[in-house]
Amino acid sequence: LRALALGADTQLAIAQRSMALWSADNALNEIRMKRIWPESGTSTFSCPQGTFVFVCERKVSDMPNPSFRRVEVTVYLANQANSEQVNGPRLAWLVTVVPNFSAGAL
Repeated sequence: LRALALGADTQLAIAQRSMALWSADNALNEIRMKRIWPESGTSTFSCPQGTFVFVCERKVSDMPNPSFRRVEVTVYLANQANSEQVNGPRLAWLVTVVPNFSAGAL
């Protein structure tokens, strides 16, 4: 029974991390597809995926070349009482570099 319980826990963890990775990828793809030039700073937003409710934290920072910005998305499981609050460890983390298309970066 213990082995079955551990297997079920592992399956839940894999499902959560896979869905969290998809949420992070979706957040970055939205920036890429819309060609958004994000403001520097940190923002938090709800990013549900499947049956899981996640909180995405987006950190945008300047780079040495002013035509590019670094965008980092971290995904956490949301608190059941408040979907904007973090509950638990980091489930996914993705980083990309975004060019400023309006300034002729590419």
